Amino acid sequence: HVAPLHGKPQPVGDAIVEQMFPKGDSGCIVIVGIANGSHAEKIGKQLAALLRSKGCCVGMARGDSVEVDGQAPYGQGMSDREKVSSLIANPLVESIVCTTDPAQTAATGLACDRCDVVIFPENNDRDFGYRADSVTEGCDSNAATLGADTLSLLHAVPPGGVVIVPVATDCLEQIRTECRGEVMLYSTTASTITLTRLETRLNAHRAGGGKSVRLVDQAIVLGFGATTISVAIRPESFLEDSELVFHLLPAIAAAWSLGTDIQSLRNVCDASDRSL
Repeated sequence: HVAPLHGKPQPVGDAIVEQMFPKGDSGCIVIVGIANGSHAEKIGKQLAALLRSKGCCVGMARGDSVEVDGQAPYGQGMSDREKVSSLIANPLVESIVCTTDPAQTAATGLACDRCDVVIFPENNDRDFGYRADSVTEGCDSNAATLGADTLSLLHAVPPGGVVIVPVATDCLEQIRTECRGEVMLYSTTASTITLTRLETRLNAHRAGGGKSVRLVDQAIVLGFGATTISVAIRPESFLEDSELVFHLLPAIAAAWSLGTDIQSLRNVCDASDRSL
């Protein structure tokens, strides 16, 4: 820089970099992958709303559609990889939320090489939305075999990334072994968890430094170590959407793992509009 005629030089370059990439921001597009399941698209919509609350431009790849905030949908006939690649190339997109097609993943690989966060949905019929050879409740915890699509998602999570898993899965140890990132557990069971096994698993997970998200009465409770933070849900929300917890809890977990502040989480839970 040319020295000023008067006064001391100002760190103009540093100021420009700080404005473009605030402290802690790597400048990389955040990618969230959601495993196939009946609640996958609703989880994606809830998560997109939470990310937008931070002022983030979100691109979504789900089903046959690609959506970018403020732009017309497209993507008919595109493969999962083509859809995600188009979002990565979009100069406006700051975060990508994509659902996966198990058949495509098993045949041609995952749509992206990296997923900062991976979500495994829990469905109300308890099949977790995965094929029989993927993450299921009936998995033998001592000899579980994870499906190719599940392994692809787990292997895409880098160190420092997060995989969000229902506490009820019997494949937890296999997931921890295969994933290089952090494991976060969530439970959609209301009030006190009656199954001792699940309660014990949550407590042990938090005691080991892990994070958890669970439903207690009509509040979502975020837990890490001995600390808990409660985020209330409007009582009428359960009447408007009986399956609310199955997509709201994992979305809250993902947003929390990506640094969304607690007040933003509360604002979304208190919102009167549930047509996300």
